[in-house]
Amino acid sequence: GKEQTFSKEAALTNMTMLFLASATFALPTVLFNAESMNAYSPEDKHHVVLSASRWCSIYIMSAYVAFLIFQLGTHAEMFKGEDGEEDDGDAASLSPACATLLLF
Repeated sequence: GKEQTFSKEAALTNMTMLFLASATFALPTVLFNAESMNAYSPEDKHHVVLSASRWCSIYIMSAYVAFLIFQLGTHAEMFKGEDGEEDDGDAASLSPACATLLLF
């Protein structure tokens, strides 16, 4: 069989992205349940949590775009195998335009 190898730096980058995603998903819940939020009226509390949730989503979207630029552009060699080649898997069966359309 084929022995798999991976880049330690690529794994750390992916783990950092997972941590950021988890933190931004958890932050509005933690904020909503914080003891200091009890001083606000329910309407104000909802507004503060909604605002924090929106800022978290903007932050995670910008981090994801930066990660794509990092992974596919500036540091693409870091995400390749040790022999410098991509995975030996099948060739892409979708055009980039079709794949982009399917995302939406």
